[in-house]
Amino acid sequence: MTDAQYSRAVRAWLDEQQVVPKLTFIDPSAASFSTQLWTDRHPGVALANN
Repeated sequence: MTDAQYSRAVRAWLDEQQVVPKLTFIDPSAASFSTQLWTDRHPGVALANN
């Protein structure tokens, strides 16, 4: 699954659950995925502190 596909899947799942997260922590090693979430305007993207 590409970052864009994964981002859409996460958004679809959150929409199904009727959840809007205040924060979504992403592993810092997943830089391209966090960039995709920012591009898709996912709310509250933050890098986790491993």
